[in-house]
Amino acid sequence: MESEFVRADKIRKVLITKTAIKTLKPEQLVEKVINFQFKDLLEATKTNNSVEISWFGKFLLSPTKLINKIGEIESLINKLTLKLEDTELSETKRIGLQSRLKYAEDYLIELKERQNESGLERTS
Repeated sequence: MESEFVRADKIRKVLITKTAIKTLKPEQLVEKVINFQFKDLLEATKTNNSVEISWFGKFLLSPTKLINKIGEIESLINKLTLKLEDTELSETKRIGLQSRLKYAEDYLIELKERQNESGLERTS
């Protein structure tokens, strides 16, 4: 099963390619514009519970999904930590797991900051 990050990256690449074809612009230019727009979008989501994008619609912060995602990431961190305790783990796998763990920990910090900014509390 692919992660949501892999799916999001595939969607992003398709969006870039289709936009480049439709507008007859180079993919590199379209990618720069899309990256810039999504950077602004990400910044806007840090201070607002909803963001509206012309031609795409309105995106809302779902308190339930945020809380569930925090639980999923905490669970992932626990699993990765347990796997790293394996003394027979190859160095390559250890490096990969450490990288995933660092990414998950950083993502958890972002989610919890978002939770605090939104005044949402975890109930379990």
